[in-house]
Amino acid sequence: MYRTPGRAGTGTGTGTSAAGSPSKRRTRYLAEEPQAAEHIQHIQNTYIEDAGDRLHALSGHDFETFAQLFGEADPESLLDHESSVLVKCQEYCLTMADKNDGNDRYWIQEANTWSLVLELLIARQSAQDQMVGADEDDVEVPVGSRPNRNIFQSDRYIANKVLNGKDAQEHSVVKQWLERTAPDFNRVQVHKGYYHDTLAQIRNKKRLEGTNMGSVSNDQIVTELDPDAPTRQNRQLAPHDQNYEAQMFRTMYEDVRRGRLLDAVALCQDCDQPWRAATLLGGITREDKFVDGVVNEDNELITGNENVMLWKATCYQIAMDERADPYERALYAVLAGDVKNALPACQTWEDHVWLRYNALEDSLVRKALGKHSQTFPALQELSLPLPHFDLEASGIFDLLIQSEDPKIKAEAAEPFHIIQAHTIVNMFQVMFDNLASHLTAIRTNANAPDIPGLPQVLRFVTHLILFLRLVEEPAASESANQILCEYIDLLALAGKYDLVPMYVQYLPADQQVESYSDVLARLDGVDQARMAEYVGTGRDYSLDMPGICLATVHRLFSAGGLLDARFDEVPAVTLSGARDPVPMADEVQIHALGWLAVDESQAFDLFEHVNLLLRHFLILGHLNSATRVIEEYQGVFADKRIMDYVVSCSDLRGKSLAQEFSADRGFIEAFVNYTEWTKVFFMGRPASEKPHEVQNWLIKAKSYADRAIDNLSKLLEGNGFSHVPDGGLVHETHIAYQRGLELDIIGNIYLPEIILWLHQIYYEMHPHVPTYLDKSLELAIRVAGVEESSLYAEFKRSGKLGVFLRAIRKSALAQLALGKTLLSKP
Repeated sequence: MYRTPGRAGTGTGTGTSAAGSPSKRRTRYLAEEPQAAEHIQHIQNTYIEDAGDRLHALSGHDFETFAQLFGEADPESLLDHESSVLVKCQEYCLTMADKNDGNDRYWIQEANTWSLVLELLIARQSAQDQMVGADEDDVEVPVGSRPNRNIFQSDRYIANKVLNGKDAQEHSVVKQWLERTAPDFNRVQVHKGYYHDTLAQIRNKKRLEGTNMGSVSNDQIVTELDPDAPTRQNRQLAPHDQNYEAQMFRTMYEDVRRGRLLDAVALCQDCDQPWRAATLLGGITREDKFVDGVVNEDNELITGNENVMLWKATCYQIAMDERADPYERALYAVLAGDVKNALPACQTWEDHVWLRYNALEDSLVRKALGKHSQTFPALQELSLPLPHFDLEASGIFDLLIQSEDPKIKAEAAEPFHIIQAHTIVNMFQVMFDNLASHLTAIRTNANAPDIPGLPQVLRFVTHLILFLRLVEEPAASESANQILCEYIDLLALAGKYDLVPMYVQYLPADQQVESYSDVLARLDGVDQARMAEYVGTGRDYSLDMPGICLATVHRLFSAGGLLDARFDEVPAVTLSGARDPVPMADEVQIHALGWLAVDESQAFDLFEHVNLLLRHFLILGHLNSATRVIEEYQGVFADKRIMDYVVSCSDLRGKSLAQEFSADRGFIEAFVNYTEWTKVFFMGRPASEKPHEVQNWLIKAKSYADRAIDNLSKLLEGNGFSHVPDGGLVHETHIAYQRGLELDIIGNIYLPEIILWLHQIYYEMHPHVPTYLDKSLELAIRVAGVEESSLYAEFKRSGKLGVFLRAIRKSALAQLALGKTLLSKP
């Protein structure tokens, strides 16, 4: 952000698109607080340490207030002096400054900056309106003026024409803004009469002349009381009067600094120094309303000073007099348009800018007067020098950023002063580029300098961008969009999620999806009702919520590695139990599906991603997580209306998705039944041998066994998972290929398991259900029917053929022990 306006050509900063991954977009908003990286929920309890080692608090209420102000902004009054939203922003900032005892310079600087932006934009708009169809020499003349034009124009006419011109008008706005926003000061009290102490000492000295006491009089005090005596005699006033005069000069300078010349004149008159008041009024240029064509009769309507240049040269001489009081020199330097001799009176960055804009304005008027014929020629040739000022507005800020005064240099680098400088020279885009570049540096480089009070600065610049777009000023650059994204990121860090959609709407469509999905993906543990609220708020701002919800799910899936996972071969997995605790990473991905369940129109997307997640969990052996998915969403897909909609979206694809989910649900059901059977059979057997307890146990075990056998057997119809068609995905070859590969892997993992689970049930239950022993042996025929059969191939690929053969051997030995031949009835 630290590039001054005058250096715009040396580099604007490239910035980066806000479309980067969320993990790369974590600005150090709270540089002094390490917990900021952990997504602080309420920024109102966070403090930012600025360059002055003073803690500056940023209230979460500020976010809401500015969002409300801009949300309720009247488009018809954006550029209105009294009712613009920027006026309300300024009022809020001043209120906040008052709550901080009026000493919070950040709030005061922000209030002043809102005022500057409004005044300059109004001036620029007015200038544009005046330029439409206007001739370069056209000057607005009051009603009743004479229509004829002449080569003679009074100094006042020329000066006003210059100051109301396109370039100088903005200079005047800036100068008046600096005068209006200058802080209050303590004025000197009015003392009637002309230097009482000095007068008393002069009289006392004259009374003592010729006596022995006359030798002890103070030779440093003037002996005459006319205004020129101190300079002429090189002596001083009496100490009390000297001190009062210094305070008086200070007050007069501060009055002029605030654009209140007449207050300084009134002070001189009230202090019985009318001659000094007259010296201040010499800068009023000559006006002749008859010559200027304002009135029809020459009726002594000439006012002002005919020899303004002579008066300015005289002021310049006073300013250069090193014997004079510093504030007297500064006062007359300002009146002369001089900079050098007024510098000692400048205490702040604003003082320095005002001094130079005063000189710039004065220089423009003097140049214009020198080019035009005078109504009355000067009575005498001007031989005294005048101050020279030849510096463009942008050069003023370059000069201050390189100041040899450490205090002024530091103030010139303050964020709001940089913003003000860019605003004044109309380089908003350069400012946006530089700020975006600085934010990128902060994100990517731990050693990059922080921006003092960054949250407040970011809030200001964001709303400046919004305002510029509302008034159709150019502010649609990539850098401006990045800044908006950074502010959205800040709102998320502060837990102000409800405010986010308002700002997202100002981004391009693709970045709307990117930005809002980034925010939604950070929400932890939000229930379905809150999801619906966020989606509804997004719709209120005309955001593409289906696209955003889909992107949110993709972010969460990608963060868990799901979208990057590519399985080319069967992984070695350990199967979890159906009721084992679900891993946290899986919980996050399951919860993410809720964003697709808010709107029924996204049922197709929900179906697709439920199946995707199920395939992922099944390949990893996370049967507990797959069970959770089935239990949460089987109700949704049991709704015939929703299923009809899914199928209608894409005939083949919809049917394929339904078949895949049905296969997964059947598998999980069968697995749950098998798990329940194992629990009852192996852990539920009664310790006692009481017949009724054993009987009840057997009935229960057989019931679970029958359900498990029925569901497991159904899975084997059509060779289980591998029968699911591609559903029209052939036009997306990479998707179809990956999906088909994943289904093959799932079949390879679980088809052998299904056979082994069936065999275990048959074998363990055969003492109680004798026919089950034959059924366990029949599984061998099913697997080994032909070598190319799917089951045989799956066993062979999975390396579990040996396990199966050992299981069959156990059944064969049991059959032989019963005196039966293999696969035959007794």
